[in-house]
Amino acid sequence: MKRKIAAIMACAAVFAAAAASCGSDEDKGGTSVTLNVNSQAESTEAASGEEQSEETKPAEEKSEKTEEKSTEAKEEESTEADEDKTEENTESDGNSEEQTEAPTEAETEAPTEAPTEAPVQQPAASGYSFSFGDLLSSSAISALGTPSYKGTSAACTSSGSDITVYQYSGLEVQSFDNGGSEAICSIVITGSGYSAGGVTVGSSRDAVVSAFGGDGSFYSDGDKELTFSYSGDTVSQIEFYYPA
Repeated sequence: MKRKIAAIMACAAVFAAAAASCGSDEDKGGTSVTLNVNSQAESTEAASGEEQSEETKPAEEKSEKTEEKSTEAKEEESTEADEDKTEENTESDGNSEEQTEAPTEAETEAPTEAPTEAPVQQPAASGYSFSFGDLLSSSAISALGTPSYKGTSAACTSSGSDITVYQYSGLEVQSFDNGGSEAICSIVITGSGYSAGGVTVGSSRDAVVSAFGGDGSFYSDGDKELTFSYSGDTVSQIEFYYPA
């Protein structure tokens, strides 16, 4: 563009020199030369404007393309961010569903059957009071109810009869076959809930002496015997016995 302007200026200088040398023709041709120079100058400025416009266009196009790319990049980043948030929300929802479903599975796996209850045994008669009269009888066995254990042991009686053993909480009763009838031959009290003449395990020696007299240790009625054992001065065991 600078070269074109220089060429145009050179042409203008040439025309100006020619006009000065023309003398008498100055009035006639001066206007024409001036018009031509002005016309050429306007043409030069127009060409220069076009060239500047043409040079400006690529820059503007580049700027527009750069802005378009920037806008597209921002839109892509925004889209990716939205997708990431959507995935995070989806994962969060998935975790929530797993947490919600977990108790349901636990409840499903929980046993629905009611636990089997152990058979209830009839408790022994609490507060049963024994006496010499319970030996050689079976009435106490019926009154005591279902024992926690019942079994037999080898014959150790004078008649050769086997011994039947009944066990309760804090109590053991033994019987034998006495001529075809069951008869108690031993009663041993080691726990509370049973008594002999009002005396229980845990009673004092004085209470025994008050109930039975004597020294508070041994009593008898014919072949039947009653013995009190102590821990210190406290009754720890009461035993009725008949030598079968």
